[in-house]
Amino acid sequence: FCRYLAPERLCNRLICTPASDAFAFGAVLATMLHGLAGADAPSALRRLPEVAVFEQLINATTKAEPSQRPTAASALAWLRFELGRAVALPLPLQQALRRQRGQRQQLRQQRMVCQGQRQQ
Repeated sequence: FCRYLAPERLCNRLICTPASDAFAFGAVLATMLHGLAGADAPSALRRLPEVAVFEQLINATTKAEPSQRPTAASALAWLRFELGRAVALPLPLQQALRRQRGQRQQLRQQRMVCQGQRQQ
């Protein structure tokens, strides 16, 4: 249980911040990842780009100083960006995502036009 608690929580039980949650997330992620890619795992598994991405996230979220840990939002944004680079999505999924982005852009443009007409 204590391995998931941030250092500041061990010293002062009253302090509970989003940084404490980030530490706990990193500790749980480390347990999950090392269960898959520990010393007994095949070396090829440890070289996968996804493992390196998660190791970087674990290192960032488990820093001893709470102010050096990322917020949940920034960790999620970073993870999405890094995994998007590390993992090649299947072509149909890539196409569907492009269509969605195009539809969102069209909606934004339509809203801007509507807002411009209301202001006149």
